[in-house]
Amino acid sequence: MKYIDLDRRFVSLAEAQDIDPEVWLAIRGADGRLGWKQLLERKRVVILAEAGSGKSTELEQQFRAWKGAGHAAFHGKLQTVGRRGLMAAIGGKSRTAFEAWQASDEPAWFFLDSVDEAKLDNIRLDDALGAIADVLDPYLGRAHIVLSGRHTDWEFRLDLERLADILPVPNLQPLEELSDQERLDDVIHNRAPSRKTKDEVKPEAPLVVVLAGLDEAQIRLFAGAAGITDLDAFCDALKRSDLLDFAKRPLDLDWLALGWKRDKRFGAFAHMLDQALQERSKETDPLRAQQAPLDPTRVRAALRRIGAALVLSRKQAIAVPDSGL
Repeated sequence: MKYIDLDRRFVSLAEAQDIDPEVWLAIRGADGRLGWKQLLERKRVVILAEAGSGKSTELEQQFRAWKGAGHAAFHGKLQTVGRRGLMAAIGGKSRTAFEAWQASDEPAWFFLDSVDEAKLDNIRLDDALGAIADVLDPYLGRAHIVLSGRHTDWEFRLDLERLADILPVPNLQPLEELSDQERLDDVIHNRAPSRKTKDEVKPEAPLVVVLAGLDEAQIRLFAGAAGITDLDAFCDALKRSDLLDFAKRPLDLDWLALGWKRDKRFGAFAHMLDQALQERSKETDPLRAQQAPLDPTRVRAALRRIGAALVLSRKQAIAVPDSGL
């Protein structure tokens, strides 16, 4: 299926903290969502999502759109950056554009996908970030760097520290220390300092976001592009069958749409849940499937054990280890 512009939305982890992103969206509504416009205004962005959410497609499309609009924009795999360097990752054809950007004073956007594939290939994140810094160090102040990856492969504390340390955002604001006379005037008139000093201006921190699931309007848009003409009946059936949570992920919505076009109905919830588990047990990334193949029978057995553990312990979440803790 060709790219569908769904106007994807994002949830800032700095705001949501320990709250499930979907719950945070329900609480905040539209105010809790960020769009690509807000993301691309920032200098360092990390986009996290589960497999099949469409993050890689979104990243590549934004690169194409930004480049088509006349901006300096580059796209590549973080895995290639770690192995062969940034210039090899963005491609030899981009060298002329990159050199033109170097000679200018304009900003540029680097869309680098994906953290999880790099780690799977035994590439340390700090090595990949260091390879970026080797090339961009003189230009970090005007380089917008967007990384993506699966949220299960991102160490929220340690990886964030690595990003902030290795690819910091320099303060480009021309600040000067206040003179003694200026300080005295501020004290005499009992007013705040007339301008901030270098020590008072904090550098921009990286923004880490989670790709939000599709809402009903986006589900309808996707389903229409997939060839469903009876959208009202399709969405009503999703609600009646309690399948809206499945439909929030494009990869799941795709097989739901195929099934609807074939049968014009959904099965019992237990059957649909079983089908969803089968679909989610498949590795969507061919490279990852080749490097770390999964046996479907063992996957289902593992899912049963995990489900039993959650039910018997009355837990709703599983903590992913973070070596920064």
